[in-house]
Amino acid sequence: MEVIEVMERLTICKVSVITVTYNAEACIRETMLSVLLQKYDDFEYIIKDGQSSDNTNTIVQNIKQKFNKKVTIKHICTKDKGIYDAMNEAVKYACGEWIIFMNAGDTFYDRNVLSNVFSMQHVDEADILYGHVLLKLKGNRGLVLTYNSDAMKKGISICHQAVFEKKELLVKNAFDLDLKILADREHFLRLMNCGTKFHRINIIVAKEDRNGISSVDYPQCCREVQLLSKKYNLSNKKKNIQLEKIKMFIKLFIPQIEETILIYKSLKRNV
Repeated sequence: MEVIEVMERLTICKVSVITVTYNAEACIRETMLSVLLQKYDDFEYIIKDGQSSDNTNTIVQNIKQKFNKKVTIKHICTKDKGIYDAMNEAVKYACGEWIIFMNAGDTFYDRNVLSNVFSMQHVDEADILYGHVLLKLKGNRGLVLTYNSDAMKKGISICHQAVFEKKELLVKNAFDLDLKILADREHFLRLMNCGTKFHRINIIVAKEDRNGISSVDYPQCCREVQLLSKKYNLSNKKKNIQLEKIKMFIKLFIPQIEETILIYKSLKRNV
């Protein structure tokens, strides 16, 4: 059963925040509240669900009823072909000049992110704004990751949860559905090769859930890394599939080791 609940107001706003969900009842509340409690008025919120079989959409509806007088909330529940297909579809409903994807499990860093970003001077001179993320570790600990678009040439991608992108770019440059994990990375590389203006902002934008698919399915991620390396002539080292399987085992069963490696790599890359 398809459900599309979109309010009649179609006026342009500054930002469209998009959350893509599927069977996300355990984390959707935290994500939604981090968006809806932003101390900023000129934004809309779009939730695109792939027809979850759990209580995700019930939770969405309950929260929507509490906030829809304050924020324009669009709830779309339709079948899709996965996360990037859902992201492409959600863009069609967006009325914002800028778009950021804050998918289920991820949250804004604090309630002031949108107001801080869009009070900065010269924001509109860029095509893509990107900041930092706090990678969630065990307990209440986290690791701040900084990014640099130039580092993408070495195979280090910027994090889409920390990216604000002009809507017109997303309309003209949809995510490649042939990629299951790294379509966002390919999207940014494609835009960089076209001369798109990337601008780094010194703000922690999001808290990233380290249990996303790119963090769990190492072998598939590795295959897509190699594909992008060849396509865009990146200088990153070739990865071994078997080694990536070992990394996945360590992440699942010995997370302390994986966290140490993450911290070391973050300090080493110094971007």
